[in-house]
Amino acid sequence: MNIQITLTGERRRRRFMISINHHDLWVSYAQLNVILQLLRGRESSSTGYIRDPDSLYPKAIYELRTLLNKEIDENFGHKLIETGGVVEYRIVFDDIILSDSFEELVAIDVVSRDEFLKLQEKFGHRSDMRQ
Repeated sequence: MNIQITLTGERRRRRFMISINHHDLWVSYAQLNVILQLLRGRESSSTGYIRDPDSLYPKAIYELRTLLNKEIDENFGHKLIETGGVVEYRIVFDDIILSDSFEELVAIDVVSRDEFLKLQEKFGHRSDMRQ
């Protein structure tokens, strides 16, 4: 299964829009941070697993998986977010797209400039296809 994740700067009512396989999802700030942390994990370990019990605790992963299962497909949450050993997780994807609007999240302190630049370097910066 090909998994494409698009990170956007769209936001409404304290929710942030991401798109996974062309399914638009509104995630909370905490859920967006879980996704960003899992993406960082792909860079920081050879297996892609990351362990951070302070922010990647089981309830946070469970809530994100539940949203993915509800909005995309049953069991999709477990396909996207794999569990390793004890409280370690990794995200599985084929492609990441940074929309033009994603950079706006730097100005409102949702994403740091450093993190944005790292994501841009790794995955590139592509235009929004919705407009």
